Amino acid sequence: MSATHDPLISELIKDNDAIKNIENILNIKKNIPSDKNKNDDLFEQPYVLESSISTLITLLVDLKKYLYNTVENELEKSTQNKKIDIIKLQSEIQVLESKKTNAINDIENKDNGILEEIKNTVNNERDLRNRLDSIDTVLSILDYFDRFNILVKQFELAFQEKKDYIESNRYLKEMESMLHSIPLDLVSVHPLPRIVPSLKDQLKKRRNQLKTIILDLFTNCIVINSSDLVLTCQDDSLLQPLEQPPPNIKYSNSIYKLVESLISLGLFNYTLTSISSNLLSTLIQPLISNNNIENLTFQITIENNKIHFQIINDNNKTTDNNNNSNRDNDRFTRLYNIIENLLIFICNHIFSNEKSLTLKFGKEVCSAISNSILNQRLKKCIPDTLQDLGKFQTITKLTQKFDNQMEDIGLLSSHDRILSAYVDNIEFHYAENKRNHLLQCAREIIQKDQCIDVISSDESIFGEFKTSVGTSTSMDLIQGFHFTPRTIFKSVHLLLELSQSALKEASLTASSLCCKKLYQGARDIFDLFRATYYQFHQNTINNREFVESITYSALYYNSCLFLSHCFLVFSLDYKSKLSEILQDPSTIVTFVDFSPIFKDVANQFFSNFLQTKLKLIQSHLNNCNQLLDTKDDNIFNKIESNFKLLIKQLNQMSSIWKKLFPRERYFELISLFIEQIISRIIKMILNLQNIEVIETTRLCQLSQMLMAFEDFYTFPGEAEELTKTRMKLIPSWKKLWQLNNVLEYTLSEIVQQYNQGKLKKLTNSELRSLVLSIFVDFDLRTQFLSQLSK
Repeated sequence: MSATHDPLISELIKDNDAIKNIENILNIKKNIPSDKNKNDDLFEQPYVLESSISTLITLLVDLKKYLYNTVENELEKSTQNKKIDIIKLQSEIQVLESKKTNAINDIENKDNGILEEIKNTVNNERDLRNRLDSIDTVLSILDYFDRFNILVKQFELAFQEKKDYIESNRYLKEMESMLHSIPLDLVSVHPLPRIVPSLKDQLKKRRNQLKTIILDLFTNCIVINSSDLVLTCQDDSLLQPLEQPPPNIKYSNSIYKLVESLISLGLFNYTLTSISSNLLSTLIQPLISNNNIENLTFQITIENNKIHFQIINDNNKTTDNNNNSNRDNDRFTRLYNIIENLLIFICNHIFSNEKSLTLKFGKEVCSAISNSILNQRLKKCIPDTLQDLGKFQTITKLTQKFDNQMEDIGLLSSHDRILSAYVDNIEFHYAENKRNHLLQCAREIIQKDQCIDVISSDESIFGEFKTSVGTSTSMDLIQGFHFTPRTIFKSVHLLLELSQSALKEASLTASSLCCKKLYQGARDIFDLFRATYYQFHQNTINNREFVESITYSALYYNSCLFLSHCFLVFSLDYKSKLSEILQDPSTIVTFVDFSPIFKDVANQFFSNFLQTKLKLIQSHLNNCNQLLDTKDDNIFNKIESNFKLLIKQLNQMSSIWKKLFPRERYFELISLFIEQIISRIIKMILNLQNIEVIETTRLCQLSQMLMAFEDFYTFPGEAEELTKTRMKLIPSWKKLWQLNNVLEYTLSEIVQQYNQGKLKKLTNSELRSLVLSIFVDFDLRTQFLSQLSK
């Protein structure tokens, strides 16, 4: 047991009677032991506080245990000695419990108990500490505003009195930094103190003022004209020698300080874009497009606090105007030199060679510069011939050197070398340019075609093939592919000649790439013709005028067929040479695949055209009243006029086709039309009933008008027998005249003709119908009809 508890225990067991002496223990007025030499501030000594409470609790627990043990011992004694009164003992225990409860209540008393005193002491200490913390917070806030006020005064001094806007911007940045770190105790107050928004508003106003002034300063210190770039330095003392040549030129970092200020104010990207755009449009673009650039040079001069980059005429330069290749080399030398030094000048004086800023500037201008040089210079310098292609190497080296220098400066990345990529593939661009030129020429020929016709010639196909292969086998091959001359568009000959020239040049090149592109260009010419010719000349070919439409449609048909035939042998004289250059013997360098395509185009077009014209001509028969009531003069006159119009149009068609088509094709086409007309007229006559005498006469007159068709098969200087033979090409021609004889002859003559076998084209049923419609009933008719029925 602890030493501090010994006096109480001794008192309790004095005279060996704890019950007797417990009264004395409870009445002892003794404080809890404490160390007077130590600090009584229990808030500052939590361990002492904890020890005191623990001591009190331990005392009570020990007393309870001791009491319990003593009672147990006494009970045992009383049981053994039979001397103790049990009832009295229980009464004393109850009294003791009551006193214990009173003791605990005294400890927990809210007015003057030990626990309440401890709580009061702790609360007082806490309040004191909170007050001290509040004082510290106020002091830190005052210190914050004091430092901010100092920065405001420094800003106003630099801005208003010194006019040092660079320094003002530095103070502004510090104030912004302080506003981003406002003490937490100040911003956590609700509502927010009015001074905080006020500080932010004032700072925003100062920032806007500074933005306007620094932006004006930067804009005014850079002046861009069509022939020079002028930089104005704020302080001559800031001029320093350049690290890069020329060493005698000085530069100022005052503009760079403005750039830094623009960056901190968030204006740099906008300003850089504006300055770059102005530089490109005012100075660099006119320089690139200058046709006398080979006579230009540059100089850098200093005048007071201004640095000039001037583009001037080089009076010592002599130009060789007779040599275009040398002139192009001089132009690129001067152009690259001036632009390179101009950009270095800007990087030194404006960006102070800061890599990140140089890279941003490069992204703004280099792509535009490269594209301008590419479109306005390099593409226009592509050689026209294979011989000049080798002379382009000088320009290639100059261009690569220029890109290398831009990359070394930091203006250009390795992925943005547009110019170098272009000149490295000059063979491809040369070939592509030739291909585009071929298409341009072909388009011009097609678009400006006046539909002039010429007679097709084998020279378009075999012109050079005949001279390059003179063996009998080759000549037999040529003869086998002979194309019967016919009239075609003159433009087709021009396109063939253009394609021949491309194939010839392809056979002379040593580059497989150029060869392939030229061969593709030669093919593209005819792809273009197939895709666009009809579209360009649709109105002409489908002219409303009958004669014009017949003429131009036949010419277009002939042209497509002629091309289809040409493609069977076209380019044979270059086949082996082109395959050798392409280094692929398996490659078929011909146009054979075009042949069926153009043949299909021709046939499909002309088939549609023939159907359209046939419907137009047959429409005249639709107005003939099915040849009914021809006895009526008005009706007959109308039918006769429609027959005349039909024959007139067929005659016009015949006259045109005789000139444009070979005879075999002409006879085939005109016979097709005449057969359709005649077969329909025969069908109309056979459908007539009750034909009167006057009607048979007039029907014969109409049939006689069709004799004009014989002229379609007649050519000057030919015998008549040929015409009669050719009329057999019309299957219904003989039937028409046998039908005409039936209308013209008497019944006896008809019977005689039938018996002689001269009406074989008419069937018995057709003759029976005609006899019934024309002749009245009598014995001969009955006998003949009976004969026809067998």
